[in-house]
Amino acid sequence: HKSQHNRSPKMSKKVAVVTGANRGIGLAIVEGLLKSGECSHIVMVCRDQKAAATIAAKLTTKACAVLVCAADVTDDKVGSTLTAFLAKNTGDRCDILVNNAGILKEHDKDFLHGTLDILRKTFEINTVGPVKLIQAVLPLMKKNKYGRIVNMSSGLGQLSEMGGKYTAYRISKTGLNAVTKIVTAETKDFDDIACNSMCPGFVKTLLTPSNMTHASKTPEEGAATAVWLALQSGKSMPKGKFFRDKKEMDW
Repeated sequence: HKSQHNRSPKMSKKVAVVTGANRGIGLAIVEGLLKSGECSHIVMVCRDQKAAATIAAKLTTKACAVLVCAADVTDDKVGSTLTAFLAKNTGDRCDILVNNAGILKEHDKDFLHGTLDILRKTFEINTVGPVKLIQAVLPLMKKNKYGRIVNMSSGLGQLSEMGGKYTAYRISKTGLNAVTKIVTAETKDFDDIACNSMCPGFVKTLLTPSNMTHASKTPEEGAATAVWLALQSGKSMPKGKFFRDKKEMDW
């Protein structure tokens, strides 16, 4: 019984945190987690508190409270803002973290024409943001001996298939994949903590540049793999892997 006690979150409903959660794939991830019936709390981390609060009120059920933590992933205090929010509202727990917030700038061009400003802004949100949030919640996951981290990456960050264009975005997502591997290595002694990357495919959202006319997936289809990874359990669950459509990809 001792091991069950040490892994108490496994026996109860989960507390999930999703960034960039008030629209597109992020909102679809919140809805997917809600439908699973596995969560007692889902925390939407968003900049626009007003818009998110309206959505959260509509989504909240008797079984699962959908809450809003107003924070910007570019803020250096985002981690402490989130942990203070979790301490107050979820009993100091974060069982699932989905790093979904991301940007793809319309003027993110080929290598020689990419500006350093776009590179810095893209990296700050797509790579540094997830680092800050993982650094904030991983101690809670370690304390509770349970955690699922899902990093929203992209096939454009795949080194084995690396091409041109979208320079800043590609570099930022390759960096995020490195984060997945580093966190996996540093949590190897925790059986019930898993960190994975995933690519949603080309989803038609507000983030999609107008020239990406082949974006055909719905946000729900793009969110499915993230929800699936967030709810993985058992000894055979993936750790430190890269997925698209629930299938493993090469790095």
